[in-house]
Amino acid sequence: MNGSLQRHVPVLAQEVADVFRSVAEGVVVDGTVGCGGHAGVLLETLPPEVSLLGLDLDAESLGEAGEFLDGYKERVRLFHRGYHEMDLLLRELEIESVRGILLDLGLSSFQLSSGRGFSYKDESELDMKFDGSSEGEGAVDLLKRLSVGEIARILREYGDVIQAGRCAAMIKRHLDENDSISASELAAISSRVVSRGRGRRFRNPATQIFQAIRIAVNRELENLARFLQFAPDIVARGCPIAVITYHSTEDRAVKSRFNILAKGAGGFHLPFRKGIVPGGDEIERNPRARSARMRILVRDSGDREREYEG
Repeated sequence: MNGSLQRHVPVLAQEVADVFRSVAEGVVVDGTVGCGGHAGVLLETLPPEVSLLGLDLDAESLGEAGEFLDGYKERVRLFHRGYHEMDLLLRELEIESVRGILLDLGLSSFQLSSGRGFSYKDESELDMKFDGSSEGEGAVDLLKRLSVGEIARILREYGDVIQAGRCAAMIKRHLDENDSISASELAAISSRVVSRGRGRRFRNPATQIFQAIRIAVNRELENLARFLQFAPDIVARGCPIAVITYHSTEDRAVKSRFNILAKGAGGFHLPFRKGIVPGGDEIERNPRARSARMRILVRDSGDREREYEG
């Protein structure tokens, strides 16, 4: 990787390059382009005949991506859209099919430092919207509107939080007394309620709670479900759909849909039976990669050895 691409080092970079290496021409889509880390890997790996569409709900990240990918600007088009609208965008652009799709459902370092409450080290009010320019409901308004039971369900289902009920009650009590809550205040509640547990001595107990609330604010599981329905119809023969998840609920949704398509008569297969996870060296360099898992689905072309060599 050249010097200009070393600012944004994405998760499973080499593995992503290997998945898409057989793409020789056409359009690939990075549906969560962020600051351009994976997009840079793809553009550097693939020949000049391949162009890239980058989508993201975070307008600030898109600005970073534009700067980061400036050396490839003739091959890149960036759009302030969510990946769950990818099919609509392709229709607007009159693109019938693409040569590959990549999603990375994790947060970027840029977002963690964006002042929107994504990080438990943040002193700002909880917002957690990916689209910071939107007027949609942020985390504080969501938590104020929901009951203790509804918050507890979100914490359990989206964050695997064991003491979900107690944590939800403390969050509501804080909001009743203060009418707002900052990221650091939510982290303090988390540390009082949720133990690190065995095997999690390097993981802040706030991580799962922040993840759960973020997923709810951005309707991430609903958006993923919509994507998984239309994505098989827009990828060309012999080409991959790769999704990197960081949470068991997301991973189960991707695994289930990919397995159904691979076992059906629709002409898809799984080049790897299990998901691809980072190695020990990568986790040591980037501890946030520890929960990443990439699953890949490939549309058949009639010659599997030629269509995919990853």
